[in-house]
Amino acid sequence: MSKKLLYISLFLLLSLNANAQKKFNFGTKFGVNFSGMHETNSVYTDLFGINFGFLAEQKISSKFYVQGEILYNRKGGQYEGFYNTYPVTYKTTLDYLDLSLQAKWMFIEELSLDLGLQVGQLFNSKGIIQNDFGLENEVELPEVNDFDFSLNAGITYAFQKQFSLQAKYSYGLTKIFKTSDYKNSTISLSIIFLFKERVSEEENENLIYE
Repeated sequence: MSKKLLYISLFLLLSLNANAQKKFNFGTKFGVNFSGMHETNSVYTDLFGINFGFLAEQKISSKFYVQGEILYNRKGGQYEGFYNTYPVTYKTTLDYLDLSLQAKWMFIEELSLDLGLQVGQLFNSKGIIQNDFGLENEVELPEVNDFDFSLNAGITYAFQKQFSLQAKYSYGLTKIFKTSDYKNSTISLSIIFLFKERVSEEENENLIYE
Protein backbone atom coordinates (compact mmCIF):
# COMPACT_ATOMS: atom_id res chain seq x y z
CA MET A 1 0.00 0.00 0.00
CA SER A 2 2.82 2.41 0.90
CA LYS A 3 4.63 1.74 -2.38
CA LYS A 4 1.43 2.31 -4.36
CA LEU A 5 0.88 5.66 -2.60
CA LEU A 6 4.46 6.71 -3.33
CA TYR A 7 4.31 5.76 -7.00
CA ILE A 8 0.92 7.40 -7.53
CA SER A 9 2.20 10.63 -5.93
CA LEU A 10 5.33 10.51 -8.09
CA PHE A 11 3.25 10.01 -11.23
CA LEU A 12 0.99 12.95 -10.38
CA LEU A 13 3.96 15.25 -9.81
CA LEU A 14 5.65 14.25 -13.07
CA SER A 15 2.54 14.29 -15.28
CA LEU A 16 1.66 17.98 -15.05
CA ASN A 17 0.30 19.10 -18.42
CA ALA A 18 1.41 22.12 -20.43
CA ASN A 19 -1.28 24.36 -18.96
CA ALA A 20 -0.25 23.49 -15.40
CA GLN A 21 3.36 24.24 -16.25
CA LYS A 22 2.36 27.85 -16.94
CA LYS A 23 1.14 28.16 -13.36
CA PHE A 24 3.92 26.22 -11.61
CA ASN A 25 7.48 27.33 -11.03
CA PHE A 26 9.91 24.42 -11.11
CA GLY A 27 13.33 24.21 -9.53
CA THR A 28 16.04 22.10 -7.97
CA LYS A 29 17.26 21.71 -4.41
CA PHE A 30 20.36 20.33 -2.70
CA GLY A 31 21.88 20.44 0.76
CA VAL A 32 23.04 18.57 3.84
CA ASN A 33 21.25 16.56 6.52
CA PHE A 34 22.04 16.13 10.21
CA SER A 35 19.99 13.10 11.14
CA GLY A 36 19.33 10.97 14.17
CA MET A 37 16.86 8.46 15.57
CA HIS A 38 14.50 9.39 18.36
CA GLU A 39 12.73 7.16 20.86
CA THR A 40 10.89 7.78 24.12
CA ASN A 41 13.93 7.17 26.32
CA SER A 42 16.92 7.46 23.99
CA VAL A 43 18.25 9.02 20.81
CA TYR A 44 21.07 8.39 18.34
CA THR A 45 23.41 11.34 17.83
CA ASP A 46 23.67 13.29 14.59
CA LEU A 47 24.87 11.65 11.37
CA PHE A 48 25.90 13.69 8.31
CA GLY A 49 24.14 13.08 4.98
CA ILE A 50 22.99 14.86 1.84
CA ASN A 51 19.73 15.71 0.08
CA PHE A 52 18.96 16.69 -3.52
CA GLY A 53 16.07 16.65 -5.94
CA PHE A 54 13.41 18.70 -7.70
CA LEU A 55 10.44 20.84 -6.68
CA ALA A 56 7.35 22.56 -8.06
CA GLU A 57 6.01 25.75 -6.48
CA GLN A 58 2.54 27.28 -6.92
CA LYS A 59 1.72 30.82 -5.79
CA ILE A 60 -1.74 30.92 -4.19
CA SER A 61 -1.72 34.57 -3.07
CA SER A 62 0.79 37.28 -2.21
CA LYS A 63 1.42 35.57 1.15
CA PHE A 64 0.88 31.85 0.46
CA TYR A 65 2.61 29.24 -1.72
CA VAL A 66 2.28 25.47 -2.06
CA GLN A 67 5.43 23.48 -2.79
CA GLY A 68 5.88 19.81 -3.74
CA GLU A 69 9.26 18.06 -3.72
CA ILE A 70 10.86 14.81 -4.93
CA LEU A 71 14.10 14.30 -2.99
CA TYR A 72 16.84 11.81 -2.29
CA ASN A 73 17.54 11.94 1.45
CA ARG A 74 20.25 10.14 3.41
CA LYS A 75 19.14 9.66 7.00
CA GLY A 76 20.20 7.44 9.87
CA GLY A 77 22.04 7.79 13.15
CA GLN A 78 25.04 6.80 15.21
CA TYR A 79 25.87 6.18 18.85
CA GLU A 80 28.85 5.24 21.00
CA GLY A 81 28.92 1.79 22.61
CA PHE A 82 31.08 -1.23 23.34
CA TYR A 83 31.87 -4.40 21.42
CA ASN A 84 33.67 -7.12 23.42
CA THR A 85 34.58 -4.41 26.00
CA TYR A 86 36.17 -2.19 23.27
CA PRO A 87 34.70 1.28 22.56
CA VAL A 88 33.09 1.47 19.12
CA THR A 89 30.70 3.63 17.10
CA TYR A 90 27.58 2.06 15.63
CA LYS A 91 26.31 3.76 12.46
CA THR A 92 23.09 3.22 10.53
CA THR A 93 22.61 4.82 7.10
CA LEU A 94 19.19 4.90 5.43
CA ASP A 95 18.60 6.13 1.87
CA TYR A 96 15.09 7.30 0.96
CA LEU A 97 13.19 8.67 -2.02
CA ASP A 98 10.97 11.25 -0.31
CA LEU A 99 7.89 13.06 -1.59
CA SER A 100 6.77 16.11 0.37
CA LEU A 101 3.99 18.69 0.16
CA GLN A 102 4.19 21.87 2.20
CA ALA A 103 2.40 25.17 2.63
CA LYS A 104 4.57 28.31 2.72
CA TRP A 105 3.42 31.47 4.50
CA MET A 106 5.45 34.58 3.62
CA PHE A 107 5.15 36.36 6.96
CA ILE A 108 7.55 39.02 5.73
CA GLU A 109 8.66 39.75 2.17
CA GLU A 110 11.69 37.41 2.03
CA LEU A 111 10.94 34.89 4.80
CA SER A 112 8.42 32.06 4.81
CA LEU A 113 7.23 29.61 7.45
CA ASP A 114 6.96 26.12 5.92
CA LEU A 115 4.71 23.33 7.23
CA GLY A 116 3.93 20.02 5.55
CA LEU A 117 3.94 16.24 5.26
CA GLN A 118 6.47 13.83 3.80
CA VAL A 119 6.32 10.19 2.68
CA GLY A 120 9.41 8.17 1.87
CA GLN A 121 10.37 4.87 0.25
CA LEU A 122 13.53 3.22 1.60
CA PHE A 123 15.77 1.80 -1.13
CA ASN A 124 19.03 1.13 0.75
CA SER A 125 20.13 0.56 4.35
CA LYS A 126 23.46 -0.29 5.95
CA GLY A 127 24.84 -0.90 9.43
CA ILE A 128 28.50 -0.20 10.25
CA ILE A 129 30.60 -0.70 13.37
CA GLN A 130 33.77 1.42 13.68
CA ASN A 131 36.55 1.18 16.28
CA ASP A 132 38.83 3.91 17.65
CA PHE A 133 41.40 3.20 14.91
CA GLY A 134 38.90 3.98 12.14
CA LEU A 135 38.50 0.36 11.02
CA GLU A 136 34.97 -0.44 9.85
CA ASN A 137 32.94 -3.60 9.42
CA GLU A 138 29.44 -3.93 8.01
CA VAL A 139 26.92 -5.48 10.39
CA GLU A 140 23.44 -6.84 9.84
CA LEU A 141 20.60 -4.49 10.78
CA PRO A 142 17.29 -5.50 12.34
CA GLU A 143 14.44 -5.79 9.82
CA VAL A 144 13.83 -2.30 8.42
CA ASN A 145 10.46 -0.84 7.41
CA ASP A 146 10.55 0.38 3.81
CA PHE A 147 8.02 3.22 4.35
CA ASP A 148 8.57 6.45 6.28
CA PHE A 149 6.06 9.18 7.16
CA SER A 150 7.15 12.52 8.65
CA LEU A 151 5.98 15.99 9.62
CA ASN A 152 8.05 18.89 8.29
CA ALA A 153 8.55 22.41 9.64
CA GLY A 154 11.04 25.01 8.50
CA ILE A 155 11.95 28.53 7.44
CA THR A 156 12.96 29.67 3.95
CA TYR A 157 14.89 32.86 3.17
CA ALA A 158 14.52 34.07 -0.44
CA PHE A 159 17.68 36.15 -0.86
CA GLN A 160 17.09 36.50 -4.62
CA LYS A 161 14.09 35.96 -6.91
CA GLN A 162 15.45 32.55 -7.97
CA PHE A 163 17.58 31.53 -4.97
CA SER A 164 16.50 30.58 -1.45
CA LEU A 165 18.01 29.03 1.67
CA GLN A 166 15.91 26.63 3.73
CA ALA A 167 16.32 25.20 7.23
CA LYS A 168 13.89 22.33 7.87
CA TYR A 169 13.20 19.80 10.61
CA SER A 170 11.54 16.45 9.82
CA TYR A 171 9.99 14.49 12.68
CA GLY A 172 9.37 10.83 11.86
CA LEU A 173 6.06 9.26 12.85
CA THR A 174 6.71 5.68 11.68
CA LYS A 175 9.13 3.13 13.13
CA ILE A 176 12.42 2.57 11.30
CA PHE A 177 12.87 -0.99 12.57
CA LYS A 178 10.11 -3.54 13.06
CA THR A 179 11.60 -4.64 16.41
CA SER A 180 12.18 -1.23 18.07
CA ASP A 181 10.55 2.19 18.42
CA TYR A 182 13.28 4.32 16.80
CA LYS A 183 12.00 6.94 14.32
CA ASN A 184 13.77 9.34 11.98
CA SER A 185 14.71 12.83 13.12
CA THR A 186 16.40 15.06 10.53
CA ILE A 187 17.60 18.67 10.29
CA SER A 188 18.17 19.77 6.67
CA LEU A 189 19.98 22.85 5.37
CA SER A 190 19.38 23.35 1.65
CA ILE A 191 19.72 25.82 -1.19
CA ILE A 192 16.85 26.15 -3.69
CA PHE A 193 17.18 27.36 -7.29
CA LEU A 194 14.00 28.17 -9.25
CA PHE A 195 14.18 27.86 -13.02
CA LYS A 196 12.37 31.19 -13.44
CA GLU A 197 11.81 34.22 -11.24
CA ARG A 198 8.82 34.33 -8.92
CA VAL A 199 6.00 36.19 -10.67
CA SER A 200 4.41 39.36 -9.36
CA GLU A 201 0.84 39.39 -8.00
CA GLU A 202 -0.46 40.90 -11.26
CA GLU A 203 1.36 38.30 -13.39
CA ASN A 204 0.06 35.50 -11.16
CA GLU A 205 -3.55 36.65 -11.64
CA ASN A 206 -3.08 36.68 -15.41
CA LEU A 207 -1.79 33.09 -15.32
CA ILE A 208 -4.69 31.90 -13.18
CA TYR A 209 -7.33 33.34 -15.53
CA GLU A 210 -5.71 32.26 -18.80
